[in-house]
Amino acid sequence: YKGIQIPTWESRLIDLTLAGQSKAYCDELQGKIRSYGLEITELSTHLQGQLVAVHPAYDLMFDNFA
Repeated sequence: YKGIQIPTWESRLIDLTLAGQSKAYCDELQGKIRSYGLEITELSTHLQGQLVAVHPAYDLMFDNFA
């Protein structure tokens, strides 16, 4: 493997709020990944992207994505 995709919905892997506020946090995360000989290839937003619009009939079912 040359790189990894980080799922952004998983807060145990990346704190998006902190990443948006702290370059040091991002540099530390990138350094940790590089120590394994890998690069971050992308930040995955698959789950967030699924909830673009939801019909009111399905609102309760999709609450976990919101």
